[in-house]
Amino acid sequence: MVFLRKTCFFVVLSLSALSAVIADSGVSSYDEDLLRAHRFSSAGLYSDAALIYNKVLGSLDVSVESSKKHAFYDMVRYLLAESYYLSDEYRDALDVIARADFSDEQYHAKALLLQGSAYHHRGDYAQAVSVLVSYLNLGPREALLNYDKAQWLLGFSYYKLGKMTFSRRHLRNIKYSEGGDNGYYHRAQIYLARIHLIDRNPDNAVEVLEALLEVLPSRDALSYEASYILGEIAFRSGRYSEAVEWYSSAVPHRNYELADWHSNALYNIGWCYLKLGEEGNDDITTRSVSLSNAIEVFEKLAAHNGDERAYLALARIYLLRKDLLGDESDSARIEEILSHDGLFLSRDTAAEALLLRGEAAKSYNARADIYRSLTDDSFSASPLYGLGWYYRGLNDFKEYLEGGSSWHNLCDDAIEAFGKAYDILVDSDKEKAALALKYLAQANFSRGTSATRLSAAEALERLVSSADLFDAIDCRDEVLYLQGFVAYHLEDAEASSSLVVDALERTVAEYPDSAFAPMALSLLGTHYFHSGAHEDAEKTFLVLAKRYPSSSLAGDAWFWAGEAADWQHSDDDIVKKYRRTAFECYPSSSHASEAYFSYYSFAEYLRSNVDALEHIYAMEDLFPTTPHLIVAYYLIGLDNKVVHYDDNDEIVRASDYKAAISSFEKASDAFETCYDSGVITDDALEYFATIRYRAILENALIKMIIADDTEGAARRLYLESAAKILNDIVRVFDGDDDIMRSLTGERPFPRLREESEYSLAIAYIKMKDYSSAEKALSSLLGHYSSAKISRGYYLSRAWYEQGRLAMEAHNDYDLAIKFLLRAEEAAQDRVLSDEQNLDLWIQQSACYRALEQYDTAMLMLSKVINEDVISPLRIKAMYLRAEVYEIQGRRELALKQLEVTALSGGVWGTLAQEKLEQDYVFF
Repeated sequence: MVFLRKTCFFVVLSLSALSAVIADSGVSSYDEDLLRAHRFSSAGLYSDAALIYNKVLGSLDVSVESSKKHAFYDMVRYLLAESYYLSDEYRDALDVIARADFSDEQYHAKALLLQGSAYHHRGDYAQAVSVLVSYLNLGPREALLNYDKAQWLLGFSYYKLGKMTFSRRHLRNIKYSEGGDNGYYHRAQIYLARIHLIDRNPDNAVEVLEALLEVLPSRDALSYEASYILGEIAFRSGRYSEAVEWYSSAVPHRNYELADWHSNALYNIGWCYLKLGEEGNDDITTRSVSLSNAIEVFEKLAAHNGDERAYLALARIYLLRKDLLGDESDSARIEEILSHDGLFLSRDTAAEALLLRGEAAKSYNARADIYRSLTDDSFSASPLYGLGWYYRGLNDFKEYLEGGSSWHNLCDDAIEAFGKAYDILVDSDKEKAALALKYLAQANFSRGTSATRLSAAEALERLVSSADLFDAIDCRDEVLYLQGFVAYHLEDAEASSSLVVDALERTVAEYPDSAFAPMALSLLGTHYFHSGAHEDAEKTFLVLAKRYPSSSLAGDAWFWAGEAADWQHSDDDIVKKYRRTAFECYPSSSHASEAYFSYYSFAEYLRSNVDALEHIYAMEDLFPTTPHLIVAYYLIGLDNKVVHYDDNDEIVRASDYKAAISSFEKASDAFETCYDSGVITDDALEYFATIRYRAILENALIKMIIADDTEGAARRLYLESAAKILNDIVRVFDGDDDIMRSLTGERPFPRLREESEYSLAIAYIKMKDYSSAEKALSSLLGHYSSAKISRGYYLSRAWYEQGRLAMEAHNDYDLAIKFLLRAEEAAQDRVLSDEQNLDLWIQQSACYRALEQYDTAMLMLSKVINEDVISPLRIKAMYLRAEVYEIQGRRELALKQLEVTALSGGVWGTLAQEKLEQDYVFF
């Protein structure tokens, strides 16, 4: 900004000098015209003077060779060119000089300077440079009357051409003259300071300007410009209070309205106060005072000239004050200003008003309407059009993330808006274009399809690979992390693996102090872990844990280092060290409880290892809200369910069914608590739900065990309680329960339902409620049929129990043998124990015996006897075979069989001995 008005750099010839030139030339007939033209020039009537000079030139006879006449002719042509110049007719002045051939050295030099100055005023700085260089080449400083002026014009022309090195050289050629006229020197200092600013040397600029202010005469107009520039420097450096002082010095104390720069100075003062209110570290009261000062300045500007910028600034201040003080009345002021019809007449200020309205709007819908207006084609030529698309996308994307209605459409709209914003802003606003690409990637990724995730990766690659865009943003660490994060989630994991590693390693290497560095290490370690590179995973997690021990991810890093080491079958002490560090040093980390639980293996817990049990019993107090407590209670229940022996098979601790039931109930309750509080993640729901229902199932099974050792009404109560629990499990499978859906998944007949339905049938059988038992078994077998399952343990046992019911409840041995044969067929994959196999054959034998198919019955018993296993059922089969011999009347064979059986000992040996004594001995 140049505050100086145009001044006359060319001194009009004095009247006496002009008379002398006329007299010396011998052309006295024009003296009256020339003197009249001189008077016009002296009065500032340059156009009138030019008419006379043109008249004189038109009538001059230059055919006569005379150096004096040529000098006179050069003078008139020069005066004509000067008159045109002083009346702002630069083209005419240049034409006169171009047609002239000044033979007089004095006028040749003056014409060059005038020509250079005319080019300067026309903005033709390249031509000005050419002419002014010619002028300066006429001689040294001492020989050129207007040396400083030529240096100034030349330095300024180079400045306008962007050639700062040449500009600086010529401006520095203008020296300060003690006691002389230093106008050009002063101006040179102003532009030397501006060159320092262009070179990003604000301190040097301040030094030049402060030195200039010391030598400038009081009230010199340049002092205002120097103060204004110092205000700009302070403002750009964030020294807003200092900037206010300098800008205030740039405004004259009297009649400041006459200074055409006063509006800019006041506007900047207002912005300084605005920034003090916006960015200041002071208390709210001080910041509020700054905003009030800003309002006062901008209201003065608005009242003075209706400056649209002032109204926009007022709206911004009210917006800041509303956020700072929570005064909703400011919202009304904002809307009143920005929605005022006819206030913002220019396209750009109208666009900026819409941007501010969007920022002030309280709801998504209000902002959406405003941004739709700003992105209308009528604003397509506005520099804010691209920003309109940017904020439109941001508004849609934020609403989508908050779960607004029609969320898929919102995400798609955001993707479209960010894409348009990037295309529009890429050449004009690198920062916002880069941010548009970042948000475009995030929106595409959030859309969640394989195609949109690939689009997200492409957007980030475009951003990272463009130095202009990437360097324009401050969040480069976030972008690199996002690039690795998106690549990690691409469908083609193998193809994207190198991009994951490169992006995340670069994040850590280039931004080690960033919050994204530990996040990048965590994701990189996770990538290695799931890729099977467990050694790299362990190393990466250890780097994270040791380099960033205060990070919220450090505890989890120790846990995953332990998992990676475990996968490598590392020394157990190393694995335990990592896990212990996780739960002891970082007890609040997300995997601390899991690290604690997995400190001992499942095998150690199930073997009732003393240290392991002591460890798991303490978990309830250390991690009372963890879902791993569900598993801990379950394992404690299993521990209480069984009898514990020492190495000598002596009982160390008997079963504690009451404690076991309590633990299983705690496991179920813990699941409910954790599920309701949301601490069970979706990917872990199936695991913990399975443990929860297994605990419920175990509760029922223990009550059935207790019933076996109880008689009368108590037995009935235990069995009824067990049946109710099992019925509840089965009914849950038939309902529409989210938890149960996680268990069933795509499996047609889950194992938990299989066990529960089978156990329910057994409970009914124990209660002798054969009708309910048959219904339960029928339902169970129906599920096997629907699932096309023809082999399996519980399928075999279900057919077995059907056979037993046919025998015991209905005496239908034909049907029973069919069921028992189906049981044997279902057990072909050796799913039954030796005892169960032998018992199945014995039951088949019993059916054949009842059907009087004695040979077949005998064959089945022989099959049991000949089986190469150690089992009392083989002795039982021998005893039963003796009975069949008896039925057949083959007493000798029966006798031999009983004798052999009696020698085998055990229960059946004793029975055989008793039968021998009762039926086969005479005394």
